[in-house]
Amino acid sequence: MNKFEKVLRFIHDSIDKSSEFYQKIYLVGGCVRDEMLGERFTDLDLLIDMPDGQKKFVEYMCQAFPDKCKGPFYYKRYGTTAMDVIIDKTLTLVECVEPHIEQYNEEGTELIETHFCTLAETLFVVTIRAMPCTRICILTRSLTLVAKVLPT
Repeated sequence: MNKFEKVLRFIHDSIDKSSEFYQKIYLVGGCVRDEMLGERFTDLDLLIDMPDGQKKFVEYMCQAFPDKCKGPFYYKRYGTTAMDVIIDKTLTLVECVEPHIEQYNEEGTELIETHFCTLAETLFVVTIRAMPCTRICILTRSLTLVAKVLPT
């Protein structure tokens, strides 16, 4: 099991069915893209599908597991909250976000604004902007990554 699988297993084991986070955690972003392309990634990106979910989740994890989760680290400009997760003396950055849409300048090089929205709105925007297809991977209760292909 690699360090990312160990972190996902730890998160899985930390969330039970009675938790407000149960079935609201999605594995998203560059780590999913890079895994699908067979490329190396350096951190994990999680989407927490609830208002202020990224803050609530990271704060919960850091309070409940202070020996393993360090943070939270807030990045207001991007609407993310991060934590360092330490498993077997190995540190992994976990960045969390709630559903949102980012607006960039015409060159696509500068973030102008972040709009928070529903998960359905986020998927719609991703779908219409995507390359040939968009794959959304979901962190399920069994830690199975479920990929759904949405044609553009």
